Amino acid sequence: MMKQFKEWNINPYALTKVSLVMLEEMVTRKEKWDQYKKAKDHWSLFTLLSLGLFLLFGAQVIRSVGGAIGPNLLSILVGNVFLLLLILLFAVGLVQVKLFTKKVTKAEDEFESLRIECIDRSSELWEEDQGWKYRDDVFTYMKKNHDVNLYYK
Repeated sequence: MMKQFKEWNINPYALTKVSLVMLEEMVTRKEKWDQYKKAKDHWSLFTLLSLGLFLLFGAQVIRSVGGAIGPNLLSILVGNVFLLLLILLFAVGLVQVKLFTKKVTKAEDEFESLRIECIDRSSELWEEDQGWKYRDDVFTYMKKNHDVNLYYK
């Protein structure tokens, strides 16, 4: 990660070792959060599709049997392997969406706590930068390249 900051040609006074470690960790946490959000979105779509297919084929199966609603409905659903598979896929999708929702929330909390800590400690992380010249360069870089806003909470 430090390679990214070196390639950007940041002034050596712009980053202390502590601020560099914090920024690297912040970028890592942001990437982790984005990965979990993307995975949650994919599983949500999968779950929605499996539910849609279940409703579509379930309605066709019930219509083909003659619209039997009641005790026969369960035997019809259990008797059709494809519908059972769709129910199973839907259940797996729901579990995964719930799991990734928890992971997204945790990753967001970890990222936000570090981001807020960096904002709160910015005066001590950049002690030599009283005019905000280097800090502004780093903050702009973080916002532009990593979508991390360090200007305000």
